[in-house]
Amino acid sequence: LFQSLHSDNGIEGMAHVAHTFLGNPVTICDTSFSVIAASPVVKDADNLEERHGRLYLKDCLFQNMADQNIIRHIYSSAVPYITTLDDYPYQWVFESIRIHHAVVGYICVRGTVREFTEDDLEFIDVFSKMLSIEMQKDSAYRHPTGLRYEYFLTELLEGHFDRAEYIAGHLIQLGRTQMPYYTVLLLTFTDPSRKPRQYKGYFEQLLSLLPNCMVVLFHGDLTVLLPGDRREPFRETVRNRFAAFLQLNHMQAYVSYPYTDIAKSSIYWRQVKELSLLHEKTGLPKDRYFICYEQYYLEHGFSQYKDTGLLGASVHPVITQMTEYDRTANTEYARTLRVYLAKNRNALAAAGELHIHKSTFFYRLGKMADLFGIDINDGLALFRYEYSFRVLDYLGLE
Repeated sequence: LFQSLHSDNGIEGMAHVAHTFLGNPVTICDTSFSVIAASPVVKDADNLEERHGRLYLKDCLFQNMADQNIIRHIYSSAVPYITTLDDYPYQWVFESIRIHHAVVGYICVRGTVREFTEDDLEFIDVFSKMLSIEMQKDSAYRHPTGLRYEYFLTELLEGHFDRAEYIAGHLIQLGRTQMPYYTVLLLTFTDPSRKPRQYKGYFEQLLSLLPNCMVVLFHGDLTVLLPGDRREPFRETVRNRFAAFLQLNHMQAYVSYPYTDIAKSSIYWRQVKELSLLHEKTGLPKDRYFICYEQYYLEHGFSQYKDTGLLGASVHPVITQMTEYDRTANTEYARTLRVYLAKNRNALAAAGELHIHKSTFFYRLGKMADLFGIDINDGLALFRYEYSFRVLDYLGLE
């Protein structure tokens, strides 16, 4: 392996060495679940499909790996992992490939020829480290991206195009058509120390995960323009693959509202950019891979207040009165109302969440009506109360 690395035989050459030693087929994939090298040449129509001249895992194999917790293990462990997969009569070995502790790909060895030994596992572990050195030579993994649209997308996100006809002409030149909906994604690294100097490898992986998208490094951030034929930007299978990619690369995706006018892309880029800044400032949930604007539009509005005292004054007086009453009387009326609103005004679901009988819940509602004048049939008033709770959470107040 060292001689192959020293002789610049590349990933393919090292895969050939590994296959010669192990006897079993060796495949090397990146975090977009595409094959970047294999020995012998892999041909598996059941599990792989060709797109843009490269082989990618089909959904069935990806889901099988996810169900067996293989993807989680690749992410969480730096040692070889022996496992089995449904419908296959042999063992598989997986190990991540890491650069500066970040997963950039993984090794897959199928035990179709002979069973694995302890020496095999030790060899695969060394192989992973050798591949890490080799892959650091070229962040694009020897596959150029050829982003012909880079200038167009940059200008579009800057807001320099204001006519839909002009944009449509550019799209035709790029071999693309206008779509009913667009979504802007801004990708950031959850650990700043993992931020790479080169991004080409990420470009290709994103293009394979989201085939119709356009990717650019815009003001220092990986930015994706995602077209679609429906308002929901991701189908479930694509969303699961994309979430796995984000997990493996220690990223989060900020997701704009879907919109129909591509000329307004610069506005929706600013939307997700401000959402990312709001996340850094206030600490939105950090255990989620997708941070969607539609979930935090109120917090974005709150962040526009220069005077937080004025924002606090927008809390409805009923909520102020209720929280003060709870504090002095040791009651839970505010929490009861919070849960009721969070459960989409469903009394039975709220009672279950509060671990109380439904009759107790309705008794509390009656007391809240007597004490604070709350009418649960007034939809506008309920929105005011929900808004108020969101303000209190944003300000870090009870």
